[in-house]
Order: sequence, then C-alpha cells, then structure tokens
Amino acid sequence: RHVQWAPRWGPRHMGTPALQVRNRTRLVWAALPFLLTQASAYEAGPSSLSVLEASLVKLKKESAQLHEHGSALKEVKPLKSPSNPGAVNAATESNIAQVRSVEVQLSTENHRLRQQLQRGTSQKTEVSLVASSEAQGDSRDSLALLVRLLLLFVLVNSVLYLLWNMEGPTVEKVKRRAAEPLMRAMGRGTYEVEMSELQVTNLPLTGSVVLGFELCGRRQAAEASCEQGLVRFQERFRFQIQGGGSEGQSCVLRVTQAEETLAEVALSTKDILRRVHSKHGQQYFHYRMFPKEAYASWRPSLSLRMREVERSLPRR
Repeated sequence: RHVQWAPRWGPRHMGTPALQVRNRTRLVWAALPFLLTQASAYEAGPSSLSVLEASLVKLKKESAQLHEHGSALKEVKPLKSPSNPGAVNAATESNIAQVRSVEVQLSTENHRLRQQLQRGTSQKTEVSLVASSEAQGDSRDSLALLVRLLLLFVLVNSVLYLLWNMEGPTVEKVKRRAAEPLMRAMGRGTYEVEMSELQVTNLPLTGSVVLGFELCGRRQAAEASCEQGLVRFQERFRFQIQGGGSEGQSCVLRVTQAEETLAEVALSTKDILRRVHSKHGQQYFHYRMFPKEAYASWRPSLSLRMREVERSLPRR
C-alpha cells in the first residue's frame, strides 16, 4: 500500500527526448547570467590566446627580417685591389679637375652676386637720400606757408586797429554797423529802447499827475493832468540795456501826485528785450499797475509803445 515517491526529475525521467529538451532549456536559462558575465569580462580585456597569437606573428616577422639581412651579407663580395693603378689615378685627377672647375664657377657666381648686392645697396642709399631731401623740402614749404599766414594775420589786425582808432561820423557808423552785431552775438551788445505814447487809466482823482521812470539809478519824469481817470503823457523815455538784459535788473514806472506814490509797476530788462524783439513785431503793450495800500481798491493800468531805436551818432 505504501508507494515510494520518486522525484519527477530524476534519472528515470531524463530519457525521453521532450524531457531532455526541456531540461536543457532550463539549464541554459539558469547559466545565462554566468555566461554573460564571462563574456563581458572577456570583452573587457584581451585573452591570453590573442596575446600569444600576436607574439607569434611578431616573432615570425623578426625572423624573416633577420633571414633577409643574413642573405644580403652573404652576397657582399670582398673588395678587390685595382688591376690598373694608372687608370685609377687618371680618374681621380679628372675628378679633382672637375671639382676645381666647379669651385671656380661658384667663386665667379659669388663675385657677381656680391657686385649686384653692392649696386642695390647704393641705389637704396640714393633713394633714401632723395626721399629725405624731399621731406626737408616739404617741411621748408610748410614753414614758409606758416610764416606767410602769420604775416597776413598781423597785417590784417594792424589795418583793423588803425581803422578802429580813426574818427568821424562815417567811421563811427561803419564801426557801429560792423561791430554791434558781433558784440550782440557774444552777448555784450547795447540796445537802445524807447517808450512813448504812455497813458494811465482807472485813476479816480483829478489834478496834475507825474509819471516817473527809474532804471539803474537814472531817473526821468513826465507830467500831465488827469481827466476822468485818464492821463496821457507826451514825453518819451529812452534808455540803454547792456547785453541780453537781466531778470534782476528792473525798470520802474511810478505814478505820483504831490510827491506821494499812488501806483507803480516794475519791468525786468530781459522781459523788455523779449517784447521788443518779438517775432510778431508788436510794439504796443498793456500792464497792470499795483496801487499802494491806501488805494487798494483802485485798478490802474499802463499802456505804452515800446520799440528799439538806432543810437544817434555824436554831432561835431
């Protein structure tokens, strides 16, 4: 009743072909990692068999070379003594003669080349001398031109100085017309301005009124009577402004009565020149005057004509 169990993969079951193929396949799959490891190790370094084959090939090549060298040494024949010494001497002398002729030719060629080199050196020296002489000539010409320009400058300045120191109305007019634009362009010219047709409005008083003008300490005055709050002055105020004017330099127009200031207005010389040189050519202007505290309810205003005039020449 007891059945003895035998392993399924024992030697009894290895005989069938199907089982053998199956067992071999399993063995191959089990040994595959080991075989791959050995293959990688073999590929990583050269095997002893390949090294031995390379050494044998190298030894064969060296033995063949030695064999060829030995056969060449065997074929070398010993030198024989010349049978005809006279012919040898004649050949030696002819060789010596040829060598001497070649030496003579070389010395001749060397002498010819030396002569050519000397001629080239002399020509180069002549060219350098000519170039230096031309450079000296150019420097002399430039120096002469500089001297001429300097003399011309001194002459022109002398003539201008003499003309500037001359006197007379014509000379003054020429000097003014020639020098004034240049001075104005440099910001140092002189402008003469005229104020005329002055009138003050909105003055609620009657009687005589004085309009005073003050600029840089210079004072002028005009007097007229007030009628229905309007005062017209017939006088003209002329004054000069240096350069382009300044914001800190003011021209003060003051209305007084019985030496009491009623109202005034201050105009900077820069603003005056800006209005005089207006591109629209405007000449009539209107300004608001500022009354004193006692007359704060007043609203006086100033109207005038302002233009630039030519400076009159001094009469003799």
